Amino acid sequence: MKKIFVILLAFVMVFALAACGGGESGESEGEGLEFFINSDGMGQIAWAEGEGTPEYGTDETYQSMMINAKPGEVYTLGAMPDEGWVFVKWTKDGEDYSEDFEITVEVGEESVEYCAYFEMEGGVQVVLNLETDGMGEVAYGLDGAEPEFSDENPLNSAQLNFLEPTTVKVNARPAEGWKFVNWTLNGDEISAEAAFEYEATESVVLVA
Repeated sequence: MKKIFVILLAFVMVFALAACGGGESGESEGEGLEFFINSDGMGQIAWAEGEGTPEYGTDETYQSMMINAKPGEVYTLGAMPDEGWVFVKWTKDGEDYSEDFEITVEVGEESVEYCAYFEMEGGVQVVLNLETDGMGEVAYGLDGAEPEFSDENPLNSAQLNFLEPTTVKVNARPAEGWKFVNWTLNGDEISAEAAFEYEATESVVLVA
């Protein structure tokens, strides 16, 4: 079986945000600013007030979070990669910020997003993102397996990371009152069928 790591992305109320770049700048309700901390890849992020030491594997360890912060407050952010992954860098609002896995930052006058990037040891060769446009869910199958949908945990999007080109079976199921239209790749239709096989040879985004 090919070595693969999968990141399942779902919307989770207040703290969980979609990967890096998912936060929208602006003031949050009430006092304070939206201080986003996200991750891209497989790893944990943690934070501590002031120049404290972030603790991993606790209730304050996430892959994504938002702090209702105030200007002048100081936080220490930490990043720990999962097994088989390595920490690469922190970015601030999409720009490279630091290659140190722990950084101490001061909250400014505007909302901001820090993102910790992780990659597989040896590098990720192929990244296949599955996304939805509209109301519905996606599923995938590896090593010849048929895609299976989950009624309890419907999958709105997924990120599959491969070390070599891989054939993936994908499927899409519309929500009640909606209908499936097609799968697109870079805006162009790639399949009018909800279920089809895709040969992942380069990093792309498939949208149902």
